[in-house]
Amino acid sequence: MLNARTRREIARVNAYEAEWKIRTNLNKFTVIPVATNRPDPLLVDDDPVDFRPRGRSLGLQISRHGYTSHVTSRVQQARRALGNLFRLRDLHKQLNLRLIKTLVIPVLTYLPVPTHAFSRSAVSRLQRVQNATLRFALDFRWDDFRAAEAMHEEASIPALNVRLHDLTVGVWQRLRDLGWEQLDSLQ
Repeated sequence: MLNARTRREIARVNAYEAEWKIRTNLNKFTVIPVATNRPDPLLVDDDPVDFRPRGRSLGLQISRHGYTSHVTSRVQQARRALGNLFRLRDLHKQLNLRLIKTLVIPVLTYLPVPTHAFSRSAVSRLQRVQNATLRFALDFRWDDFRAAEAMHEEASIPALNVRLHDLTVGVWQRLRDLGWEQLDSLQ
């Protein structure tokens, strides 16, 4: 079933390439089987294409098991950015908030539409990093227990799931305003 659908899509791409006289570079071509069993070999122009365990498409990391590798890499990248900011912890609170808004929050919210569709546990992993950055920016000590909601209000930064929802709604609205035909099939 997977190979039949893939062959059909490859035929569509080949027809498009023939029409526009372009060619896909097979060295940059990645096929990731989202299955527990290894599927039958896939042929593109009678050449076998190797399956790979993971790949990247427009910044979204995809593996055989889904998108957990994307969340893991985003968490690591955000923690690295936060680690670089620790040397600046003596700055004023507003400067720290500005640094976090420019260096950490965009890392956590990159690709808002697929990230908004992730599971609740995946988004909560990202939210934990955002809460740690807010504790740093607002200069909360480890023994100063405050609710996450209070931190978000004080920093005037929405929770990550709310921010992702707002960004996703904005993307869908822009596509609707542009009159994109495939929008109805995606929602």
